[in-house]
Amino acid sequence: CDDAAVRVFTLSDGALECALVVNLPGASPIVCVDIRGDEVAGGGGDITQAIGGFRVWDLSTRQLLAARLGHAKAVTSIEIVERGLWSASADGSARLWMAGLPHLQISLQSACCLPHARAVTSLRACRDVAVTACEDCAVRVWRLPPMLEQLLGWVLAPERVLLHDYISEAVALRGNLLVCGGA
Repeated sequence: CDDAAVRVFTLSDGALECALVVNLPGASPIVCVDIRGDEVAGGGGDITQAIGGFRVWDLSTRQLLAARLGHAKAVTSIEIVERGLWSASADGSARLWMAGLPHLQISLQSACCLPHARAVTSLRACRDVAVTACEDCAVRVWRLPPMLEQLLGWVLAPERVLLHDYISEAVALRGNLLVCGGA
């Protein structure tokens, strides 16, 4: 289906719970999703307009809570976290959108010697750490300050860059463990 909808199914019987649709002209296809509590997010992009963004719905009311454009290319990874929502993009950036402050963001566009010159393929966050995987065969670990609100609008540099012989397509975090998978 290419109706730019996020579909929610009941796992026990496979029944369609709901289809969350944006009824806007030019709504872009959804390529990544996340769910946390009653919030459901979907990210994607419009190739013809070189723009990427995300949408967030309230699952209990089926209401659209937010629709944001903020990337120059499609959103490739999305994650709802306690402090807001992370989005990563084919434009080589990852952004934290603060809860309650939808117009402000912290950009994780790297300022180090190996910037995200290529698409960010995956992003995961856990408490004060964010991890991005990129098509440049690097996985970047970002240490986030406890008071993010003081750094709104800043560009942060990665704490650590892990280089691989392959493109990392996916990352996962659990405690002190980082898991990477690639092509």
